[in-house]
Amino acid sequence: MNFEAPLYVYILSSPSRQLLIGFTYNLPQRLREHREAPSNRRATQPSRLVHIEGFDDPLRAIHREAELKTWTLARRQALVQRNNPTWR
Repeated sequence: MNFEAPLYVYILSSPSRQLLIGFTYNLPQRLREHREAPSNRRATQPSRLVHIEGFDDPLRAIHREAELKTWTLARRQALVQRNNPTWR
């Protein structure tokens, strides 16, 4: 793993508007993995990238992911809506 590459914290949305938060060094590959993962309920499978933040420092990215995971759904949705108003 290349720790000099940018690290991304991302939020994905499912068709049922559930949000999934994660982080990765290789965003295109990670998105492909999410989309190709087997799911017995298509409505809950996250597939749409709705928010992204880039970091050079892995610790800052990990802390940001952890912070976002503590937020309420309403607060997460407000963050996405502020930066991506057409995400619905």
